[in-house]
Amino acid sequence: MSKQLLYHVLTIIILVLSITALVLLFWNRGAKENPVRISAVPAAVSPVSELRVGSRWYGTLQIEELSGEGPLTEGSRTVWGSLDSSPDGSPYFELSEKQKPLKSDVPLLSFWCTLSGDHLTPKIGEQDSWFFEQWLTAKDAEALSLCLENGALSAEFDYNDGIQQCHIRFTVRPA
Repeated sequence: MSKQLLYHVLTIIILVLSITALVLLFWNRGAKENPVRISAVPAAVSPVSELRVGSRWYGTLQIEELSGEGPLTEGSRTVWGSLDSSPDGSPYFELSEKQKPLKSDVPLLSFWCTLSGDHLTPKIGEQDSWFFEQWLTAKDAEALSLCLENGALSAEFDYNDGIQQCHIRFTVRPA
């Protein structure tokens, strides 16, 4: 191989290495300024694992198999729930048709409760808990005992106020 050919081959190799070094330099510089962040989010994880006072809920309430004349209408409606406490610290659960009900608005459902992790157990006394315009009784507590399941609270029960009868179902998730 002649010296001149060897010179040209070495020049080309040096040129290729220089260009490669410049490309890598600029590529790494851009990566440092705009790093790629990869975060793993586990699939099917409930957004809520424990019930807490102060939480807000959103979902639907269905009225099915309605009979009798009165204020209830069959179908689905949007509801907003809240798990709050009274000034003495007693927790209660309410469902309303308004996201931010006024103090004068009467909730659709309201009852005192006991919280234990992912369970909510109604404490229904004498005329202190209601659904629509019907007072709830101690026997209604079982149907309204709620447990977080896949991040939601759900209940199904039969309603009978002596005038109207129907099947009620609601599901709410954290708002």
